[in-house]
Amino acid sequence: MRFTMNALVLSLFSIVVAMPRALGQVEQPTASLQGQRCAVSCRFINEDGITLNAPTLLLRDGQEGFVSDLKESPFVTGVTQVIDRETKEVVRMPHIVVLPDGTKVTVAVAGQQPNGASVDVTVERTKIGKVDIKQIDPDTTLQIPHIDTYKKRVIDFVRFGDKVVIPSGEKNTNARTPCVEIVVKIAENS
Repeated sequence: MRFTMNALVLSLFSIVVAMPRALGQVEQPTASLQGQRCAVSCRFINEDGITLNAPTLLLRDGQEGFVSDLKESPFVTGVTQVIDRETKEVVRMPHIVVLPDGTKVTVAVAGQQPNGASVDVTVERTKIGKVDIKQIDPDTTLQIPHIDTYKKRVIDFVRFGDKVVIPSGEKNTNARTPCVEIVVKIAENS
C-alpha cells in the first residue's frame, strides 16, 4: 500500500486533533469566559502595618504579571587587577553586585469560571541585613552583604472579590506578620 506525503500528513493531523479528547482533556472555557480579563489588586502590608497599594494588573486567562516594592543597592564584593590598554598601568576593576531589597509578587490567573479563577501567586521578599566590611589592603575595602530571603507560592481557586492573604515574612516583636493581599475580579471593559 502506497501513501502520498499529503495523505500521510492528513492522517497524522487527524490523529493529533482527535487524541486530546480520547485522553479525556477538559473542555476549554466558553468563548465568553476566554476573552475576559481579570483585574488583580495587590496590597503590601509591612511589619508596622503600613499598607502600599500596587497598580492593578489586567491579566487574560493564562497570562502572568508582577508587581513589586523593591529598591536595589550596589555592593563592591571584589576587585580584579587588569592592565589598562592605553596607559599600560595596573588598575583595579571592581566587582559590583546589585541586590534587591523588598517584595515582588508574581501572579498568573487561569481556568476562569463564572464565579472565580485559579491563581498562582509567588511572593518573594528579600531583605539586606548586616553588611560586613573587609579591608584587603590599605586602599581597598570590600563589602560582604547578608541577605534574608522568604519565598512562598500559593496555587488555589479564588472566588471573584474574595481576599487571599499570603504571609511575606516572620512575625516581628509586635506580633505582626508582613503579608500581601490579593483580590481578583472580572475587569470592566474586558
